[in-house]
Formats: sequence, C-alpha cells, structure tokens
Amino acid sequence: MGILTRNLYLLAIEQKKYPIKGDVLTFGQQSVHATLGEVKRIFEKEGVILKKLPENFDTKNKIPGWEKTGYQNYTNCQAVMRLLGAENVFAADISGYENPDILMDFNAPVGKQYYNKFNVILDIGTIEHVFNIPQALENITLMLKPGGTVILGYPVAGTINHGFYQICPTLLYDYFSANGFENF
Repeated sequence: MGILTRNLYLLAIEQKKYPIKGDVLTFGQQSVHATLGEVKRIFEKEGVILKKLPENFDTKNKIPGWEKTGYQNYTNCQAVMRLLGAENVFAADISGYENPDILMDFNAPVGKQYYNKFNVILDIGTIEHVFNIPQALENITLMLKPGGTVILGYPVAGTINHGFYQICPTLLYDYFSANGFENF
C-alpha cells in the first residue's frame, strides 16, 4: 500500500476539483514513494496551491524497516495530505506494526464512534488484502461524512501475487452509485 509518483499526479488533478480538507482517514499507513521535495515539485508543477506544514511537523516516512534502505528519505502520507489541506490525518490498520492511529479490522463492522467522522478516506492498495471486501466498502460508506471524498487506487488486472483480489472498477462504480455517491 502506497502512494507512487503516478498517484501524486492523480491526487493533484483531483485536488483541483475536490480539495482535501478536514479529517482524512487512510486505510493502512500509506507509504509515499517520494521525498517531500519531490512531492512539492509535482504538486506545484500541476498548479496545486500547497498549505504550509506546521512548524516541526514530522515529515519522515512511518514505515518500519525503511530506516536503512533507499526509502529512508521519503516523506509520509500525513505530510502529503496536510500539504493539500487536511487538518488531521489518521491511519487505521489491523495491526500496530506500522504505528497506526486507529486499530481497526476492515473485515468487521466499524464501531459507531467512527460513523460520519472523516471528510476524506484514502486507500491506495489496502482493500485487496482484506478478505471481506463488501464489509470494507460498507465501512468506508459509514465512516465518510456526507459530501465527503473517497480516493481509491487498487490493482485491476495482471497484478499477480499481490493481495487476495484484483478489483474491477465496475464493482466500485456500481457499489458507490447504489449508495448515493456522485462525481466519479
């Protein structure tokens, strides 16, 4: 699960139509495969007006094991979302391994304390690792505030040995259409 350079370009395009704001929930601790400088250059090249990060904001990647790899200089999803306008960014995961803010099993119904809580839900590469995709999609629907934005990026076809599923775009279109979502 992670935000690749191509995902940053897509986020920039979407930012112009549906700006990131408020509270953001990420499914998993989304890795970012770019430095903070690279992220800023991509967004600025695409004409995105960036917010300033708070002083002393932690921009280091949050993925354990990346400390001694070529990835240790990459930034984190929290920095990317805050640059775009998020007030708060929360990571949810089933395990505490990557230090999520919320421990949550996407296979099970989400607790009512998370209903209508998030302005944006971002998942680039987690749901294909979840056994109960219908429940995970329902959780997204329940946790999103009315008028909120869902940003999803999943393997579609030909991604061998990655996750349990390859997600057909028709599944997402039909599911979200049936649940009152617009602007796909």
